Parts: sequence; C-alpha cells; structure tokens
Amino acid sequence: MIKGAFIFCFTWAIQIATFAQEASLVAAPALQDTIQAGFIHPSLSYRIQYLASRDSTDIAFNKYDIEYEIEEKTTNGYYRYVSPKVADWPSAMKYLDNAQAKGIQDAWVVYYWQEERISFKALDEIYQSLLAAKDTLTEASLSNIDANNEMGTTSISSSDQKTSPFEVEEYIEEPDSEGFLTKIFLQTIGGNYSWFYESGKENFLKKLIIRIMIITFVILVIVLFSITLFVRYQNKARKMTIKRFKKRVYGPLTELLFDDDISLEDCRNKDKLIGIIGENNLNKSLFKQVLLDELVTLSQNMKGTVKDKIKAIYQTLGLDEVSRKKIKSFRWSNIADGLDELLKLDIPDHLKEIKKLKNSKNYVVRSLAQQYIIKMDENKSLDFLLNMSYPLSEWQQVNLYRIFKSFKKEDVPIFTPLLHANQESVRIFGLKMIRYFNKLIAVEKILEEMDNYSDAMKREMLKTFLRLNVADGLRPIEKWIHVEDVTLKIAVIQYLGKLGDEHSFEILAREIERETDHMVLFELAKAMRQINQTEADLALANLALHSLKINSIYQHLKDPHLEETA
Repeated sequence: MIKGAFIFCFTWAIQIATFAQEASLVAAPALQDTIQAGFIHPSLSYRIQYLASRDSTDIAFNKYDIEYEIEEKTTNGYYRYVSPKVADWPSAMKYLDNAQAKGIQDAWVVYYWQEERISFKALDEIYQSLLAAKDTLTEASLSNIDANNEMGTTSISSSDQKTSPFEVEEYIEEPDSEGFLTKIFLQTIGGNYSWFYESGKENFLKKLIIRIMIITFVILVIVLFSITLFVRYQNKARKMTIKRFKKRVYGPLTELLFDDDISLEDCRNKDKLIGIIGENNLNKSLFKQVLLDELVTLSQNMKGTVKDKIKAIYQTLGLDEVSRKKIKSFRWSNIADGLDELLKLDIPDHLKEIKKLKNSKNYVVRSLAQQYIIKMDENKSLDFLLNMSYPLSEWQQVNLYRIFKSFKKEDVPIFTPLLHANQESVRIFGLKMIRYFNKLIAVEKILEEMDNYSDAMKREMLKTFLRLNVADGLRPIEKWIHVEDVTLKIAVIQYLGKLGDEHSFEILAREIERETDHMVLFELAKAMRQINQTEADLALANLALHSLKINSIYQHLKDPHLEETA
C-alpha cells in the first residue's frame, strides 16, 4: 500500500511539473511573435530604413514622396534615410507597406532601445534578460490600434493593459501575493512562468488548476508521510509484542513436550492445555499465531511422541482452524502460509479443499498444494498430475521426489500413469521416478510407446534404461543413432556402448566413418572400445591414418594416464 502511494504521489508530481512546463512554453513566445502581436515597451521603438547614401540631400529619393528623416552621418560615411520613429509594430508596418507600395522594395525594419539603434539579436538578448528578471511589458491588443491614424501610434487605455513578459516595472503584479509555496513550486519546476501572473480568465483558470494540484500534492505527501510513520510504529510495536509472546510460549511448550509427567492424552485435554498456557494468552490472535509458528518450527526436527504431542496441541487448541482460514484467503501469501503449516504438521483433514489449488496461478501456492496432495492422499494417487495447467518445474520435481523418498517402499507408486500426462515435464518426471525408484515393472510400458516419445523424453528414457540395465529395446534404439539432435545422439551412443552387442559395434563403426563432430567422434570411439576393445583398436588405428581428429581421439583413449577422463 505504501509503495503504491509513493508511486501515485510521484506520478502526480511529474504531471504537475509537466503541466506547468508546457504552460510556460505556451506563455513565453519568441520575441518576433511578441512584437508582431502588438506588444510595446517605453524603451523600444522602430523605424523603417529606406536606403543609405553618402549624400545628405539625395534628390533622387524625393521622387518617392515619402515622409522621411535623415540620421546623422555614420562612421563609414553614409547617411541613413529612415521613417519617423514609432513605438509599436503595426505603425512600423504601415510605413514599410507604404514604402514597398511606392517601389522601395529593399526597405526594412530597424530597432531602437532607449534611443540607441541595435540589432535584432541584441534586442532578443535584452528580451531574454527581462524574462529572467521577471520584468514585464505592456501588451496592446491589435484591436486597440488606431487603424484610422495613417502614421499613428498605438493607443492603450489603462483598463486594456495586460501584464506580460515584456512590461515595465510600474505594471508588475507583485508575485509574492500569489503565495510563498506557489513561488517555490514554480521556481522548482523551471521554465518561464510569467503567465502565472497574467490577468484574464484563461490565466485565472491556469492558476486555479495549479493551486488545486499543489494543494492535492501537499495533502498526499502529508498523508503518505503520516501513513509511513503509523505503519512503522505498528510494525515496531508488533515485533516487540511477538518477542514478548515468544517468551511466554517457551515455558509452557517445554513443559508440555518434554515433561515425562505429561502424556499424549494430556496434550489432547483442552482444559489442561488452557491451564498451562493461560486462557488470557489464547484469547489473543497474535499469541495464537506465535504459538502456531513455534509448533511448526519444532515439528520439523521432532519425531515419535514429541511430534505426536505437537500435532495434538495444534489440533486441540483449534490452531488447525487458523491454518484452514488462511488457505481460503484472497492473498496468496496467506494461502501459502496455511498450506505450509498443514504440510509440516501432517494434517490430512483438508485434502478436498487443497486439491482445488493444484492449478493455482501462483507458483508457490501450486507447489505446496501438489506436495500436500501427494503426502496426504491415502491412495497415493497421481491422477491430479495428469491434467496440469502449468509445467512441472525442476524445483517442484525435487520437492515431490523428497516426499516420495519419505514413503515406505510399498507405498511408492509405479509412476507409469505419469507417462500419459498432458504436460511433457510431468512425463519426464515420471521417467525420472521410474529410474530413481527402480520400477522395472514400468519398462514394458515404456518399450511399447518409446518410438512416439519426443527427443527430450528419449534422452530421459535412455538414462533410465542405463540405470536399470535394460537391453530389451536395443534394436529400435540403434536406429536413433542418425538423429540430428546431438545430445540425443550422444545418449544413444553411450547406451549402445554399455549395453550393445556386435551388431551395435558394426553400427557404431559405420557411423564413425562419416561423423565430423569431435565430441560425437569421441563418444563413438569410446563406445566401440567398450563393446570390443580389440576390434575397436584395429578399426581406429586404420581410421587414424586418414583422420587427424580420430588419431588424436585414439591416442587419448589409449593413454593410461588419461583413462579416467575417457
């Protein structure tokens, strides 16, 4: 729950930051866009330069009939013919349009800051510095420009003024009025956020959304922090309580399990158990869980009467009901705990319920359920393994084998039904169990079906036949020597080397002549020598004359010092 809250809170923070960053990008247009939209600044003005001439009275220019002024002579000796200075872009555009309409196509806009002519690049740097300093400009709507004034300037009433990133100091809306937390938040997320201090309905909604998000975020952080502290306190208190309960459990359990004066029947007497352990203690659910855990731990290392006493205490005090409730839980960890308790204490009363868990989606629950069913089923039936929804992992196979190993010899099943299971891993497990428990009775069934086995099953079958010294399937198995699967081919060769005859020797001798894989050649030569060393040495010596690979393998097999590695 805490982890989920952290993720939720962090996601909200990212969303807030993204929203504000995007809003700042939208609200901080490029300088050219800002100018063209009708923004003005008292220090900013424009002219249209028509041409530059070395003559301060260029008679040819007069033909254009355009209002102009002449700037002072520049350092390079030219006079600039320019329009009158205007304070806004639309007015400058009127001069430019008029000049181009009268044939001066090369006219262009020039910029002045505080009466000094500057380049557009320099103006952009000033603009950026104003943004960084949270300076402001007055924004004039194009609708407020006096369109009837041919050479007019922008007229702006105080009611139409809007704060923007390019406004003089006297128009600043004090940022501190927006609140210290808002300022800190906007500074933290970075970007240009001057839009936050703009008036208007759109920006009011933006500010409202940001404030709601900030408040929500702060509340979430406070709640999360409070929950974390509370959970930590609860966990610490629980650990201390468990430690205290364990001390209360040790004395009564030692008396009940190891005192010769207390018999098995006494451990089945509920009143006597309550008298020794304490009724107040048993009324506490956490104490009962601590007692249950200690009984489970002890049961793993005890046998005989002590083990019987543990089971009697567990059942008499109704602790098996605690475990049963766990296996009906919706949480897999609780189900696994309940299964583990019932399994370790050998309580067979819940077989029907636990069979429903054999195909659980959860690996741990499924594994424990399989172990419980095999251990507790009096009939030792393996039918539940025949239609599994999931493969049987190596670890699950080891655990099931450990349970079979604990059975009496006569209780160990034959395992042949597993050879027809829907999952190949279960069929392979069946072959392994036939091998480990020497179930020769299953060999006939395997011989009937082995041609239909997959390569993986054939490899496992050959291991089983080698272990059980089964040579009955020699002829069919000899045909498998030409398979493409190298591991299966080696398994066939090893089988023929140990259980093969002269016919098998001939097959191996023919195969070694056309084989090229070094590992397979080694196994072929080794198998031939196992069947008939004299004939094999003659054949190998002849082949060694024409093959460096076989020569090195033959020398290796003949070397007495390398005999163990062969």
